[in-house]
Amino acid sequence: MPANRRIPEDRLEQIYSLLREALTPVEQEEGDAGWYAPPMPPIDPGSKLSATDLLSWWFRPPTASRNPWDAYFGESSPAPKPAATAPQRTSVPGATDPISRAAIRSLLPVEENELASEEADRATEVFYEFLHAFGRRDIDGAMQYIADDYHTFEDDREVGRGDLRSRLEALLDALHGYDFAVSLTTVPEPLLHPYGVVMSVEIQIDGVHPRNGAKRNFLDRRLVLLQCHPQDQWKIASMGKVRG
Repeated sequence: MPANRRIPEDRLEQIYSLLREALTPVEQEEGDAGWYAPPMPPIDPGSKLSATDLLSWWFRPPTASRNPWDAYFGESSPAPKPAATAPQRTSVPGATDPISRAAIRSLLPVEENELASEEADRATEVFYEFLHAFGRRDIDGAMQYIADDYHTFEDDREVGRGDLRSRLEALLDALHGYDFAVSLTTVPEPLLHPYGVVMSVEIQIDGVHPRNGAKRNFLDRRLVLLQCHPQDQWKIASMGKVRG
C-alpha cells in the first residue's frame, strides 16, 4: 500500500477490537483440559498498533498450559487423550458470523486484490514508458524510469545505473541509421513480490536500414523488478538477464 494511503489509527483500533471479539478463545469448561491459545493483548489508549504487533500474537504457538514457564521447564503434563464424546462448548460470538467479517472489511479503504491490481498496472505502465522512450532514442527520458539504486549482476559483473545507461547508448550506436521498433513478444504478467512487482519480459528490437534494406534484430529476455519510491513513483530497480 502506498505511504500516503495508510489506514487511520482510529480505524485500526476498530479492526483490532473486532478481531479480538471474533478470535478470543473459548473458555475451557471445568475439568476439560486442552490446548490454550493466549488471548490477544489489550491495546492501551493512545498507543499505536502495528502489523508486527498483530503478527507476533497471531503466530504464537498454542500450549497445553496457561503458564508458558511450564512448557519451558518441561513440567507441563501431556494433554489427555480426547474423550469419546467431546463436551459441548459455548459458541464464540462472531467467530463464524459473516456480519463480523463484513464489518472488518468495511473498515478497510480498498480490497487487497483491487489494490494489488492497481499497483501492478501502474508498475507495468512505467516499464512500457521506459521502452517507448528508448524507441524514440531518448536516453534521458528512458533513464527517468530507472531507480537511482538500480543494481543487478550480468556475466558475474555488477551493473549499476551508470552501466545501464552506457549499454543503452551502445545499443543505439549499433542501430545508428536504422529505423527500428521496440516491442514485447508477449504481454507481461506482473507478480506481487515483497520487494515490489516482478515481471518476466522478452524485449524485441527490429531494425531496417532505409537505404539498403539491411535488417538488425535483437531479442533480450529479462526479469524486471519495479519498486515504489516516494510520491508513489514506480521505477525499475533491476533487469536481470535470463539465460536460455
